[in-house]
Amino acid sequence: MDTRHLETFLIAAKCENFRQAAREQGLSQPAVTQQIRTLEREFGFTLFRKSGRGIQLTEAGKILAQNAHMLLGELKKFQSTADLLRRNELGTIAIGYSTSLMSEDHLPRVLRQFAEAHPAIELTVSPMRVTDAIEALIDRKIDLAVVRAPLPSLPPVLDVHGFDRSNLVLAVPLGHPLVRGQHVDWQELAEVQMLSIRDSQGVGLREVTEKLLHQHGVKPTKMRLVADMTSLVGLVTANVGVAILPEAIARAHRGVTVLSIGSANYFIESVVVAHREIVTIPTKHLFARLVAAG
Repeated sequence: MDTRHLETFLIAAKCENFRQAAREQGLSQPAVTQQIRTLEREFGFTLFRKSGRGIQLTEAGKILAQNAHMLLGELKKFQSTADLLRRNELGTIAIGYSTSLMSEDHLPRVLRQFAEAHPAIELTVSPMRVTDAIEALIDRKIDLAVVRAPLPSLPPVLDVHGFDRSNLVLAVPLGHPLVRGQHVDWQELAEVQMLSIRDSQGVGLREVTEKLLHQHGVKPTKMRLVADMTSLVGLVTANVGVAILPEAIARAHRGVTVLSIGSANYFIESVVVAHREIVTIPTKHLFARLVAAG
């Protein structure tokens, strides 16, 4: 059965006139009539009966018309799906990410742009610790990871590409004794309550914080590790301690004063980690966009 014949049948049913149906389709009236006769032979019953100068659906024709609408609708969906598959524009991508990256602009903007450019590709995003994201990549439970550096030792099957770099500042509570201007010296951090993320040793913000303190000869007498970035900022706001944070996150909270540290600028990197054997084309699309944005 030719679906074009079904479309002709539905137009004729709407117009109740073969001549008018022919005009709407840009066909001759004999061509329309021939298509209807072909359908009637295939189905084995009459679709129309004459009514004055026009035509009307038979009872069987009315039932067929109802089903034909549904059938053509499903066929259009089927064709659309096939087109998306042909262009590699259909699928699901699972992404693991460091939670705090969603509090900055870069990753949400790239994901939004990708979703707008590829609306049929579903993005499944899951917050993960760096070590958990690496394990999930190795086990193929996720397709990509966007996480804070530094990273633990990686197996050869994983590749790393730069993504973003965040300026680091000292976040202190409002009214804290360190707030005497816009700047604080490293040595002033030796006696205050320091806070950081409970990352695995050698990983993420904790590693960056400890390394910077060590490089400047600072041995904090008080260091408290907390579960996540939300808790960390909340404890700073609550005057529990001070923390080295990405500037965008620190400035997003009204209960926090932002101070520069030392005489230089300091940064924390974020990276895209992917399996060397990226399987799906949609994942390759997103991977390319993330790397290009770095």
